Amino acid sequence: MTVKPKQKEEDKKSAHLVSFFASDSKEILIARKTADKSNETPLVQEMMKEFPLRDMIITLDALHCQTKTLKAIKDSGNDYVIQVKDNQKNS
Repeated sequence: MTVKPKQKEEDKKSAHLVSFFASDSKEILIARKTADKSNETPLVQEMMKEFPLRDMIITLDALHCQTKTLKAIKDSGNDYVIQVKDNQKNS
């Protein structure tokens, strides 16, 4: 009988990653793990400021339909396409 070592609670959690993926070349440009007890939204905003993407079209899901995130994308010299849900306000 094989006995597995007991896992620490923090090791049981899945890593929550955010990546920038270039669809034309099918490669991951950059990937980062979210901070503990956080979500990907602030990480995307930080990555947009740090990573030198220009003249790109960034695609995101409805989670990122936030003023601060969209401003970070525009300020970085890029555009965006975001899938939104029908519970979003019209603007």
